[in-house]
Amino acid sequence: MNLFKIIRCCRDTSVYSNGFLGFTIDSPNSMRKVNIYSENNLNGEIAAGFIPGSTSYLGGSGIVISNNISEEMQDIAWNFILMLINKSLNYLTDIGIATNMMPPYDSLFDVKYWNEKEWDIPKNQIRHSLQIQYPRQTFPEFGELEDRHPIRLMM
Repeated sequence: MNLFKIIRCCRDTSVYSNGFLGFTIDSPNSMRKVNIYSENNLNGEIAAGFIPGSTSYLGGSGIVISNNISEEMQDIAWNFILMLINKSLNYLTDIGIATNMMPPYDSLFDVKYWNEKEWDIPKNQIRHSLQIQYPRQTFPEFGELEDRHPIRLMM
């Protein structure tokens, strides 16, 4: 699958552009302020979407495909999502390594990186955690609690 063909929907073609928009790998809490900005500037140039996955701690359902775009662009978006969740490409593992956030699903036990000793405690917590039941929602103030986390404030 040709990634360049897939992400052409995300190219910046303005006069001052080098041809590409930015792409960031981050946690939902860090992206929260980007979401607030993009919601307040609907005609602006910043938009945010989360990486899709089969499960996650806080949802994993932040990617959408608008029905206001052409069928061709919808197909490109679906192909992009399929590429992101393709287990043989290890994209979600690469995201986890880049953000130092272990993926919250059982298949991580098959990936050598997550079998290092430093991940034993988080892996054990996942093994013994209770399954989240649907429907589930996080409360809007969650991000504010994370922002005020004592360790985060010390940094």
